[in-house]
Amino acid sequence: VILQNVPRDLQFMMFERGELDAAERLSGSDQRWIEQQPAWAPYLKTRVLMNVYGSRMNTRVKPFDDRRVRQALNYALDKRKIPKLLMGTSTPAHGVLAPGAFGRDDSLAPYPHDPAKARALLTEAGYPAGFKLDYVTLVDEEAEKLAVSLQADLAEVGVEMTITPITFSAYNDAVGKRTGPAFSLGGWVGDYPDPLGLLDPLFHSRNIADDNASNSSFFSNAELDGILDAARGEVDPDKRAMLYRRAEKLLYDEAPWIWGYHQLVTEVVHPYVRDYRPHPVWIRDYTTAWLDLG
Repeated sequence: VILQNVPRDLQFMMFERGELDAAERLSGSDQRWIEQQPAWAPYLKTRVLMNVYGSRMNTRVKPFDDRRVRQALNYALDKRKIPKLLMGTSTPAHGVLAPGAFGRDDSLAPYPHDPAKARALLTEAGYPAGFKLDYVTLVDEEAEKLAVSLQADLAEVGVEMTITPITFSAYNDAVGKRTGPAFSLGGWVGDYPDPLGLLDPLFHSRNIADDNASNSSFFSNAELDGILDAARGEVDPDKRAMLYRRAEKLLYDEAPWIWGYHQLVTEVVHPYVRDYRPHPVWIRDYTTAWLDLG
């Protein structure tokens, strides 16, 4: 038995009483508690989801039209804080594709926290004293915590960031417009387990529009477009994976986002739930699961 739209704390209490077969998206305290119980270790199911979160930049406007600035902000972010802020429910990102995804370049490491490198790049780009930015995020506890952490990291390299929280509906209406915020929370969830569902919508120039652009960083690069077009039609898996690795490296260097993290989902099941593992897109897929009630 599973239930939808049940508060996290209530869900876990019902699971403990045996009223639910599985519990997912545990609260931070419940997850930490159950992870410390050796008896539950075989029944914890954790998976990286097909998503990416970070901070998008409108690459058509200053100062984000300069790759050195975008790289500097990536070096400024201390990704080590993110798993702590999100209570262990994330893994750092070096780009769009999550660990385990087809075509991911596992040789790329996330940008290290290097304030000296960030300041040097800002000076090289003509901003030795830094600059001021407005950052739009969601009215949400986790999103606001991440924004405050980013604000502190950028302040360390001379970038003064003001935070503007807005509702989800206002965010959807604003981000993706040329006249919308130049710097904001960014996120994307893949509709199917293939790089095409993440890289093309976010960074192919065909998805740039004046209004409601999925390429909300307005990033246009002819080489990347060519790589993504070739990958879309390539039938050889090895060649296709190679093309996506090239795309990853290009985006890593061009840095249209401050790459943040991929979300993890942890689910706990009772011992009688067999052959179950969370799905990277739909999260809950019980196609192969069965209950050993004998």
